[in-house]
Amino acid sequence: METIYFLSGVGAVLLILSIVFVSGLAKRVSKLESSLIDHEHSIEGAYKEVSERDIQTNLRIDREIERTDKMCDELRRDLNKNLEEAHRDLSNRADGFDRTICNEISEIYSTIDSRVDKLEQKLTSVNKDGCEPTKKILKG
Repeated sequence: METIYFLSGVGAVLLILSIVFVSGLAKRVSKLESSLIDHEHSIEGAYKEVSERDIQTNLRIDREIERTDKMCDELRRDLNKNLEEAHRDLSNRADGFDRTICNEISEIYSTIDSRVDKLEQKLTSVNKDGCEPTKKILKG
């Protein structure tokens, strides 16, 4: 009978130890489950944050592209405007040079014309006086 008591004591101790071990194991499993759930939540939160930042970054890039396009359009308009102004200015200057050259050519022609008239008058007056070499020059 002592053996039965001994075996029942050993069985009771083993039963108590297994209950303690299983309850400890159950606590560890529940802690691991809660830790795993927390990690899943933090991973989901991190994924959401990365997604939000990606969206914000894409929106910011789009705004910068639009701003840069507007700046390029403004620069293109300003450049075209400046080119048109430079073209008009050069055309006006060329027209001014043309007028100046035409006026100077007209003055030169009028000066030559008046000189030729004076020369012709002198030659005619010499011809009236009866100068023979002048007659030969005029007849040519």
